Amino acid sequence: MRAKRSEIAQVIAPYEATSAEQLSLTRGQLIMIRKKTDSGWWEGELQAKGRRRQIGWFPATYVKVLQGGRNSGRNTPVSGSRIEMTEQILDKVIALYTYKAQNDDELSFEKDDIISVLGRDEPEWWRGELNGLSGLFPSNYVGPFVTSGKKASGGK
Repeated sequence: MRAKRSEIAQVIAPYEATSAEQLSLTRGQLIMIRKKTDSGWWEGELQAKGRRRQIGWFPATYVKVLQGGRNSGRNTPVSGSRIEMTEQILDKVIALYTYKAQNDDELSFEKDDIISVLGRDEPEWWRGELNGLSGLFPSNYVGPFVTSGKKASGGK
């Protein structure tokens, strides 16, 4: 029995397991969803780099399912996560701080880097591109990028 495309969820709030069958969650972690129940508890596999994979149950309200099942079932070799030509650049932002990726699907950048925003599916984590690589990054680490030729459209 083959499952349809794996759904990936991102942890939006920390959760401390109360039994051996449960997963403890840390904000920002990625989980491959294995099973959903009507009770509001889902079974998932933690996608932790460099650690043994953990499978267990967690409350569904602590995660947000990511659209498109990013990075699941890679069929072609990639160096980093190359963006596809079909993706539209929504905006450009400037890095206010340096950020080092903590997961394979995140984007690392240095202060003052200019990042092309490709998606804003979650308010806290945006999808962007820098130097040909794409990934998630924390939206509170960036600000609007304004070129010297035009002014930012301010308030009234």
